[in-house]
Amino acid sequence: MTAASSVRHGPKAELEGCVARHARAPLTGAWELDWLPVYAPLDPARIMESTCHRCRVVSYEYLLIGGAFAIRRTDATLGTPKLHETPRVRRKLADQWWAALVSGAAH
Repeated sequence: MTAASSVRHGPKAELEGCVARHARAPLTGAWELDWLPVYAPLDPARIMESTCHRCRVVSYEYLLIGGAFAIRRTDATLGTPKLHETPRVRRKLADQWWAALVSGAAH
């Protein structure tokens, strides 16, 4: 195991000096977003915000896709990344989901 992989998977998952946004661990009582599997080909999307993908094996992207908004979760826990997205919704609801996700109120 390399030093980078032990940091990436350890309890202190952030790399020293990393300035990217990191989603908080889910808080007690956090609610679960509805995650749907994503299949190739991916629809074109603009990434509005994202969390760090180097320090954590699970990262998130807040997306604009064809006039609707969604959150994409990339989970590389088992090595091969698995993609899931929330349903596509209006911006106000997606903003609420994103804020809850990065604060640990949702997962």
